[in-house]
Amino acid sequence: YGEDINIITNKKVISHFKYLIKMKFEYIFNVVPSFNKLLIVFDANFKEDVENLIQKLKLIDEYDKTNSIQHLISICYDEEYALDYKNVENAFSIDFDEFINLHSSSILNVFMIGFMPGLPFLGLLNINQSLPELIIYGSLKGLGYESDTLKFLKTLNIPIEQMQIGPACRTWSVLIGDGRSIAAIIEPA
Repeated sequence: YGEDINIITNKKVISHFKYLIKMKFEYIFNVVPSFNKLLIVFDANFKEDVENLIQKLKLIDEYDKTNSIQHLISICYDEEYALDYKNVENAFSIDFDEFINLHSSSILNVFMIGFMPGLPFLGLLNINQSLPELIIYGSLKGLGYESDTLKFLKTLNIPIEQMQIGPACRTWSVLIGDGRSIAAIIEPA
């Protein structure tokens, strides 16, 4: 489906998800949709069948075009509940009042309801800032280390490559040299 997170891609993912659930293929054990991906857990003995099925899904140009419903949701922006507001200010070079104005005047799409009942995954906040296409996150601890900074970066919906500091610096240099819009975050601890 690609790397982009947008409404059309998400509707295709959800439409294909509904199709696979409805068809009840015996060799498919589970199907998990995300913003722009579809995880299919299947019996490895039927790999060729699943590959053929995926090719057929790619040819389907139509998707579930259900009408959307708009809801007005009250949001509390009190600082005691906005634990990451300083990170938001720094990441987008706007003060928190500007963010509140932008956030409260936007129409957001609910891509899916999450793991906790009723937890919506909202998206497409129109921030007119130049965001990088990729964040390279380097730390001494390397893969699997989850710092507070990394947890915040994951909320930005920007692809992240996590690695140790040396490879992170070399990768950043190569990609910047190619003219790509890349950010590097290096945490020594």
